Amino acid sequence: KQGQIDQINKKIDQLNSKEGGEEVGPLELQISTLQKQIKDTEVEKEQLEQYWLKKQSHLVQLSSQAQAQWTDVNKMKKQHTILQQKKMRIDNELETTSRETKEQEACIRTLQNDMTKLNVLINKKTGEKESKQQDTILMENDFIETLKEHEAKSIA
Repeated sequence: KQGQIDQINKKIDQLNSKEGGEEVGPLELQISTLQKQIKDTEVEKEQLEQYWLKKQSHLVQLSSQAQAQWTDVNKMKKQHTILQQKKMRIDNELETTSRETKEQEACIRTLQNDMTKLNVLINKKTGEKESKQQDTILMENDFIETLKEHEAKSIA
């Protein structure tokens, strides 16, 4: 039993030394404990408030970033729409140009065929002309010879 008493006395001495060496009653000890718990709770409350403020700041920052990204997305959608419209316009112009090119190529082929026909006709007519000129020269020579013969007969 003496050992138990010694242990209890040691505990009392330890509690007294914690309290500044004064002996305190159970209510004073309870008040002291509650005050310490209140201080600890206030410290914890301040830490939680700081944590909450940091998180709120982070939330505001994330909201700002999200808004900026949303603005960028809308801007890119508008640019995409504009580029699609330009592409459609260019595709239509390309199709029109391609159609016009095919029509012009068909006209060129027709003109080339007409030119070929004209060249054939020119060659034919040139050949006929040369043939007629030769015939004319031969007839002229025959006529001159006939005239000379008649002239020689008439002189003779």
